[in-house]
Amino acid sequence: MKRLLALLSLCVCASATQITGPIKTPYGTGWSGDILIDCPSGVNAAGDVIRRWAMKVSVVNGVLNPPSGSIDIDPGDAGQPTGRRCTATYRPANGGQTWPETWLVTTSASPLKVSQIQAGNAPAPPTPINPNQIARTGAVSGQALVWNGTSWAPANAVAGSAAWGGITGNDPMDQQDLAAILNSKLTIPTSGNDTDCVHKDGTAGPCGAGTGGGYGQTWDSLSANGTTWDAL
Repeated sequence: MKRLLALLSLCVCASATQITGPIKTPYGTGWSGDILIDCPSGVNAAGDVIRRWAMKVSVVNGVLNPPSGSIDIDPGDAGQPTGRRCTATYRPANGGQTWPETWLVTTSASPLKVSQIQAGNAPAPPTPINPNQIARTGAVSGQALVWNGTSWAPANAVAGSAAWGGITGNDPMDQQDLAAILNSKLTIPTSGNDTDCVHKDGTAGPCGAGTGGGYGQTWDSLSANGTTWDAL
């Protein structure tokens, strides 16, 4: 068993990041004990499937895995899912209380110290499922996963059919769509002054020019009477 652990601790993977000490006590002296490292399954940057693994690493007077002084761990920021993290449980040589911490190992050509991979919180992996792991199941180009009321299945994405103000086929929550909708319903005058108002007949002219001829007062608003626009 010791031989197996030694081989695991000295394993050098093509995409691995080298982790080194020192590991010190709060008093500045070298810490001694064992660290149990537990890392999850995943797919590395080379596309190799890595099963969940665990190993015990010794620390003597702050030196990690003597005499080499380092271990190699596949980085969790490469491959899938990204954000993979390991749990490191410290067991002091003097028999004191153990404690766990989270290691987030990143891709690095240079060795990283343990202090550089320690994390206070363990974030959930942002990509729990690799898209390449989803079976095609008859999907064709341009289709998406759509909920059919029972399960997720490949299907053509259906355009929204939201209705708002009697205008269908567009999403008014999208500012660009809303601008296009309103512009398509307005008659924009081609001439006029900066202070003019747009009248119900689509022309521009002075605001509040009285009643008749499509004019209203400056405080008026327009209301549809079923046939034309009238001032209120």
